[in-house]
Amino acid sequence: MRSLVDDGLQMQELLLAQQYLDAFTKWMTDHVDPIARVKYPLEWATWRKELDLIRGQIERPEQVRIALVGTTGAGKSSFLNAVLDQELLPVGVMEPCTAFVTLVRYRGENGYQVTVDFITEEEWRRDLESLVVFLKPGDEDGDPTESKRLINAAKKRVQAVLGIEIADGTSVDGILARRLPPEAQEIFRAHSSQSHAYDNAKDMLQHLRGLIRGDSMLWPLVKQDYQRSL
Repeated sequence: MRSLVDDGLQMQELLLAQQYLDAFTKWMTDHVDPIARVKYPLEWATWRKELDLIRGQIERPEQVRIALVGTTGAGKSSFLNAVLDQELLPVGVMEPCTAFVTLVRYRGENGYQVTVDFITEEEWRRDLESLVVFLKPGDEDGDPTESKRLINAAKKRVQAVLGIEIADGTSVDGILARRLPPEAQEIFRAHSSQSHAYDNAKDMLQHLRGLIRGDSMLWPLVKQDYQRSL
């Protein structure tokens, strides 16, 4: 059994980790952000999301997480569905649309619950400013094939949320000034979180497929997906 001394030491370690994380985050914001946001926008967005994940683990140390990782189409969802003996995660998705972390948890009540954490309006604005960098004409450094892939990915994200076609030469200021659709505004008004309860897995999967397969205009805003079921 754990002693009070062990619990006290763990709390001290968590507080120390929180201090280090806060200091590192401030250093990244003050020194790395001014450079990386323009030159390496996608990498910068990835770093910030990883910091958010680390912060979540520090704030909720009682949760034990088991990571299931692999390339697109490797069978992660199929494997987890087989282990749980029920279809909780959509399968057969060949496009790499699932760019967000999905957490599956046990739920002690009947039915299913899905909670989706979206990025905040400030984070979307910051991501948008980074994404439109790729839409500006100019010299392309590095692998032109990789640059084209990043540009196409940026266009798809912006077009999905704003519902507009983005052609070469589209005004960056015009994109930034574009009004968000009502669905996105509702998400931001709800503090970037949305929960749904379902009596059966079929209805839950239908909702998830809309996000994972890109049918919903909200998929670029998804940060994390929490699923709870029996």
